[in-house]
Amino acid sequence: MKVLLVGNIANNSYLIAKFLRRRGIEADLLIYDYKHIMGQPEWEDGVFEELVDEFNPDLSKVENFSLPDWVTRISLADISLTDEDKKTIIDRIFNLMMLSLYYVFARPLRLAKSNWYNARLADMWKIKSAVDNRMFAFKFKKRFMPLVKEFKTYFADRCPQLNLEDISTYYGYPSILSTLWKEYDLLHLADVNPMYGLIDGTKPYVAFEHGTLRDIPFEDSARGRLLSLAYKKARKVIITNCDCIRSAKSLNLDNYVFIPHPIDDEKFHPRASNLRKDFEEKYNANFIIFFPARQSYDIKGTDQALKAFGEFIRRYPKSLLIISQWGEDKDNAELLIRELGIESHVHKISPLTRLQLVEYYNMADVVFDQFTIGAFGTTTPEALSCGKPLFLYLDESVHRWAFSEMPPVINVSSDEEIFKALIKCRENAQYVKDLSIASRLWIKKYHGWKTVTDCLIKVYEEALK
Repeated sequence: MKVLLVGNIANNSYLIAKFLRRRGIEADLLIYDYKHIMGQPEWEDGVFEELVDEFNPDLSKVENFSLPDWVTRISLADISLTDEDKKTIIDRIFNLMMLSLYYVFARPLRLAKSNWYNARLADMWKIKSAVDNRMFAFKFKKRFMPLVKEFKTYFADRCPQLNLEDISTYYGYPSILSTLWKEYDLLHLADVNPMYGLIDGTKPYVAFEHGTLRDIPFEDSARGRLLSLAYKKARKVIITNCDCIRSAKSLNLDNYVFIPHPIDDEKFHPRASNLRKDFEEKYNANFIIFFPARQSYDIKGTDQALKAFGEFIRRYPKSLLIISQWGEDKDNAELLIRELGIESHVHKISPLTRLQLVEYYNMADVVFDQFTIGAFGTTTPEALSCGKPLFLYLDESVHRWAFSEMPPVINVSSDEEIFKALIKCRENAQYVKDLSIASRLWIKKYHGWKTVTDCLIKVYEEALK
């Protein structure tokens, strides 16, 4: 079995490919046109000696890391294609461009935003001397009208319906991607890539959601309509966020399976941290809270956490809160910190690599995740794997379908609940010890890389039957 994973937000696909290869599966990873630092393998396994631009990082200075040969990281604008592939793609795009102007659509086609296309559009008239636009229109309709009809069958109440122009909007990327995945048996498509697998139609695919199922399919857009149908037609939809079961049911999916994010429990494990002493001395602190999530009031509940901490240090002034200095509410959080008068008890950090996160988790007494949406991503299992008390709002009603036992988290949401739970952790050492043991056991049972990877392999095998 030869699997290609496409899309790598938060390094999810990189980790999965790495774990699959440990299990003997020939798994490769394709990262294209995505530069954010948290989607680069270096952020997972490399050592950064200095800060980098998170949206356009210089990865040449990363130490102790070489990109594995099973990872391909490219810009589609720079891709090197065979002459045959180039001719096929140019023919497709040229015909589609002419089609949009001449026969099918009332307004010009929005081609995929790729410099590769732009640099060659001017040459297409020379390359292609003549074209039967009506024949291409016939072929285009014949190929894609079944998708339009299927959308109407599955989503009869949606308005507007999927149409040929929706498909043409995203027709460019699959034309190139299909040349990269033609040698594989199965595609593991993350982010919005399932819609490219749908349009290409040459390979079986599983759709991997990591929050993308929550809202995007319901957009009034070509992307929303295509992704809805892509999930519907996937061999399997892998749900990683339990709350996304609501979206799966709204789309009437019957092909989904829950598989949590794999956690490298051999990397994230309890151990002494060299950072602890430094923070204790610098801030005269004996109780440290680590809040690594981005600063967001609506998604993470940053304001609730800050208010709770402001109350907590009145009782335990030798306390420190470490927060990440990024997110849509960073400025609002800074104002709130000043209003609460807790500046001297808050330490701000830039986003951390995975290797740094292990140190910070183990240095902290407790870890905060989020306090609003009722679900969790990777912070919760990583912290639990390190045996740390984890503060989180968990909507158990949307997790029972996925887990036979709930994670041993401290389930809180309001600032008052967070404050009371902090007091309990500060004053009850046995409670913290019991939580630590339970956390580690739960992770190995449900989130450990071996358990999760074996589940993925079974899904792949079923998808290929």
